[in-house]
Formats: sequence, C-alpha cells, structure tokens
Amino acid sequence: MKNVSEDISAFRHLRGEAGGSRVDYCWRHGRYGLLLIGISDGRLCWARFADDDDRVQALQQLGEAFPHAALQESGGGDLADRVAASIEGELCVEADEVGLWGSDFRVAVWRAVCRIPRGEVRSYAQVAEMAGYPGASRATGSALHVNPITVLIPCHRVISASQLGKPLTAKTVGRYFSAPEIKLALLEMEGAAPYFRAK
Repeated sequence: MKNVSEDISAFRHLRGEAGGSRVDYCWRHGRYGLLLIGISDGRLCWARFADDDDRVQALQQLGEAFPHAALQESGGGDLADRVAASIEGELCVEADEVGLWGSDFRVAVWRAVCRIPRGEVRSYAQVAEMAGYPGASRATGSALHVNPITVLIPCHRVISASQLGKPLTAKTVGRYFSAPEIKLALLEMEGAAPYFRAK
C-alpha cells in the first residue's frame, strides 16, 4: 500500500448534507491517545484525537460537524483498524475510502496539505499557494483547524513561516487541536529534522 501523503489527496469531495443520513463512529486507542473515527456510507469522514476522560465532548464535536446525520456507535471494522494503524505510521487508507464534505476552498487546502512529503513541513502561506489561493494564509489556517481527518490529512506538517528551518518546541510549533506535544511527536515520528525541536 502506498504512503498516505501520496494517495489521500484524491479523496472524494462529497456534496449535499454533511454525513449523509448516518455516521457510524467507534473508538481506537493508539500511541498518541484516543481516536474517534467516523464512517459514512462505508467511507472515512472523521478521525480526530479525543480526551479519554471526556468522550462526550468529542461526540459533541462530531455531532456539530454532521448536524443532520444520526450518530450510531459501531465496531468500526477493518477500515477503522487501518485508520488507526495509519496514524501509527504502519499502513495506509486508500483515497477512495475517504469521503469529505467542505467548501471548494477547504477541500483544495486539505488536498494541498496531503502533498507535503512525509518528513517535511510547509508554512501556511506555502500551502495557500499550493492550493491555488496565494495570499490566503489566514484562511488556510482556518481550513486546517477544521480538518476532519487528523494525520491522514497531515495538517501537523504546517507551521508558521517564521519557524521554517528553526528548532521547534511546544511553544513555537503552533496549535494542533490543543495538543502541540502530539504535533511535535508526529513530526519526530516522520523524521522531520532539521525542522524539529532542539534536543
């Protein structure tokens, strides 16, 4: 199976009501904590880290993202297992197994981020240009803040332009769903030196 960063950019851009009529969700534990996974009509539509002590908040965020869909807990099956494994850096989910709702701008940004090679980082301005919207760095940051699929759409590879080429710390790496330490760990796992934090 090919690397996630090479394939996931061809995910399906879905139209209509976000989530369809139902989103099946499940939980997976991994190296970086608890993961909430959502699947609609057989395609991955959500994968975000969650606080194991506050699953209610994670489910609330899922419901807000798909307000017209019924949420149904399930086992998740093989797709959920491979999503969790991908985050550990072991396997990959194919692009046609992913279906996302969003504006044309957001989808362009998400696709652009997927093209950042593993082990490298880009600035928000660079991603905006890659997406075809030069100068839209602030809006690009907003689009990444609502990225529905953490790691597989690797927004952790995007940092402030002022930090490019510098050692990264939890204070300088930028926000990552309120967990900058996870962002640092993901970059380290992917071999993002020399951009990584000083030892």
